Amino acid sequence: MNEFLLHLETIFEDIPSKIVISKPPKSSEYRRVCLLKKESGYQLEKYTEKQVFHENLSAENALKRCADFLSEGFCQLNAWGESREFGIAVSKKGKVLFTKKQLTE
Repeated sequence: MNEFLLHLETIFEDIPSKIVISKPPKSSEYRRVCLLKKESGYQLEKYTEKQVFHENLSAENALKRCADFLSEGFCQLNAWGESREFGIAVSKKGKVLFTKKQLTE
């Protein structure tokens, strides 16, 4: 979990406009989770088979919730900031891979 937090803090320093968390564990009721930047924080969208649940979060709580989803077994996180695209992937063996790319117009 500490490794997730370290990478997530790097991502949130760039103030991401969108975050997508995917590849859930089989036991998860959610297929995908998205966070969208709003004026007063982030809006969390949790997608099930047929429904979407929304929740408003502060930036600090958004970071914690991302770490929670990754520690619960979600295997991929992609985030887009103003100038960079970030990725966190967790392998089947539990190895955490972090990528950071400069965005081109």
